[in-house]
Amino acid sequence: MKNLEKTSQLLPLAYLFLIVLGIFKETIYYSQVGINIMEYSSITDVILSPIAELTSNIAAFTFCVLYTLLVFYLITLLKKHSHKKWAYYFTNDKNFNSYSEEVKEEKYTSLLIALLASVYVGYFIGFGIFHGKKISEQLAKNTLQYEDVLTLSNGTTIKCHILGSNSQYYFYIKSNKTIEISTIGTISTIINKPEIKNKN
Repeated sequence: MKNLEKTSQLLPLAYLFLIVLGIFKETIYYSQVGINIMEYSSITDVILSPIAELTSNIAAFTFCVLYTLLVFYLITLLKKHSHKKWAYYFTNDKNFNSYSEEVKEEKYTSLLIALLASVYVGYFIGFGIFHGKKISEQLAKNTLQYEDVLTLSNGTTIKCHILGSNSQYYFYIKSNKTIEISTIGTISTIINKPEIKNKN
């Protein structure tokens, strides 16, 4: 019961941590093409950014879920087998088994946080740096592919590369290399190669 209570107490802090990572990721990604994303983000976008990011890529989402479950399972094993030699490689403390249960629990929690935080920081920040740099380099080398098509509500068709979107805006680069920001209400149809999405 105590473990369940402690986990429930950590969940709000964990999600707050993911929100901060989401802000960093978005800022790093869009800043590399000259967009200050926070100027175009609502509080809803900020709060939902971790969910939107994790569910945007099924492979990454699956990995994160499996890794999180694996870490919790590892902590459970360490609690049961803390006296075994292999457990020392995780606790890194020869006196670990001489501590009180309360101190042990604190160390397990610290280990849990460290294992999860390291991977999530790498995922969010790494994504922002890598993909933002990739697009900026393709722009500089004139190798960016403009395979997306937007149809505005006035009937104008725009061939572009969509950078991303939030609850209010679409961010894209036109074939003449200009960066555009359009409100969702001004776009009637979006064609993402190879998928086609129609705005209802």
